[in-house]
Amino acid sequence: MSTEVAAPREGEDVKVACGGVMQFRADTPWAIYRDAVVAFCTPACKREFEKDPEPFMAGKILHPVE
Repeated sequence: MSTEVAAPREGEDVKVACGGVMQFRADTPWAIYRDAVVAFCTPACKREFEKDPEPFMAGKILHPVE
């Protein structure tokens, strides 16, 4: 049994870090967090997430505006 998480496919619904769901596009920034795909509304949000994922996902870090 594989525990790898597959990359999202274009048009697939993905969970967004700031809440909600969106359709994945080829240019959607995304990452794996706790064995699940998480998408980001902007590249800046993904950069902040990558600095320290736990507080970002807990809502303790504001999502940046590009």
